[in-house]
Amino acid sequence: MKFGTVALAAAAIALMSGVASAASVKPYHHKGITAKERVAIARSQAHVNALKRRAWADGKLTASERQKIRTAENYHNHLVSKAHRG
Repeated sequence: MKFGTVALAAAAIALMSGVASAASVKPYHHKGITAKERVAIARSQAHVNALKRRAWADGKLTASERQKIRTAENYHNHLVSKAHRG
């Protein structure tokens, strides 16, 4: 009985420490990047992720899906590069 309690407590601690460390990470907090740019970058990354999820939903990646993903990734990389330069 004690082993189960200890294991449960250890799992809870591990989960909470993971949540705490994930909450402290703030992407794209660079001195020269504005809030508007951070929002645009986050939306762009979400769009790329959604495209990838939909493209791989059936387990196959067609040429047109691959091109859409590549275009979205290039646009996202452009936004990030532009934000860091500007």
